[in-house]
Formats: sequence, structure tokens, C-alpha cells
Amino acid sequence: MHLDTDNLNALQAVIGEQINELLQIYLDSTPLYLQQIQNSLDALDFDNLQHAAHTLKGSAGNIGAADLADFCQQLEQQAKNQQSCALASAIEKLAQEAVLVEHEIHAFLGKTSQ
Repeated sequence: MHLDTDNLNALQAVIGEQINELLQIYLDSTPLYLQQIQNSLDALDFDNLQHAAHTLKGSAGNIGAADLADFCQQLEQQAKNQQSCALASAIEKLAQEAVLVEHEIHAFLGKTSQ
């Protein structure tokens, strides 16, 4: 599991149908953050990379994507330490995890729309 559906179900119990909007915002914004992270690495802009990773970490944590949030935390730390060699590999893992989370969000949304 890449997404804590118990967390999402609990959140849905509190905010109702707004869960769909929250998840859609996540789905819309995540590719932008991933692109910002990659562009920042290409430009060796560690501050911007750290900021984007931090923002994505918060979004991932809010929806219960703990592994993705952990990858973001590692990336944030590597950017802080300007570990450019480790960042490329970490970004690839982050992107792979983001795809898995996206698939699970779509599955969750499919269940909630029935």
C-alpha cells in the first residue's frame, strides 16, 4: 500500500465529498512539484528543490502517502546538504512512488464515486 486508505476514509468522514476535491488538487499539483524538483536539480538550485520537496512532503502527508512523504524528506535533506550526486537517484525513486500513489488515488476515487 502506497496510500493509507484508512486515513482517507477517516478524512472523508470529516470533510465528506470534499475529499474528492482535495485528492484532485493533489493530482493536479504533484506533477508540477515533480517538474519543479527536476528543473531545480538541472539548475543546481538547491533552495528551490528543497522548497518543492518540502511542499510535496506536506501534500503527501495530508493524504496519507507516508512513503512518498518519506522520500520527500530524504530529498529535502539531500538538497539542504547539496548532495547533487544522490539527488538524481532520489528524484527517480520519488517519481516512481508518486505514480504508485496516483494509481491508488484513482482506485480510491473510483470506489467513492459508486
